[in-house]
Amino acid sequence: MFGKVAEVKAVAAIISKPTEWTKLGEDVDVFCSTKNQPITSCYWTKSSSDNLEREFSVKINSQNEIEERPKDGQYEFAYFNKQKDNGLGKGHCGLRIKNISSFQIGLWGCTLITEEDGPWIGNVHVPLLGNQLNYSYTLQ
Repeated sequence: MFGKVAEVKAVAAIISKPTEWTKLGEDVDVFCSTKNQPITSCYWTKSSSDNLEREFSVKINSQNEIEERPKDGQYEFAYFNKQKDNGLGKGHCGLRIKNISSFQIGLWGCTLITEEDGPWIGNVHVPLLGNQLNYSYTLQ
């Protein structure tokens, strides 16, 4: 009735810095990699599970260019590579989140697509340094 289903096993991406502390308005870099396996594309996503009702998805192609980003154009992203070389070709995927907003604080996931195995997946937590979120309330 059904043919064989291809088995896909995820591989843990290498996360050199699992937490990147930041302040609102600063640029922050998130980074993950494979063990020197070339990447055909990589994705960074942040879900809206933190109740801020904003979801982000950014795709970086094999030319180290941002190919897909949030459609509203309000947020800026750039490819980031620590080694200053052919990043994806060496298995490196980094994202610079420019002028970070409260909507971008939280857990970012990376998915690295290679031709050999994977996908490679990992997470980087981006919390605020100090209490910068402003909450206002009235005592009754």
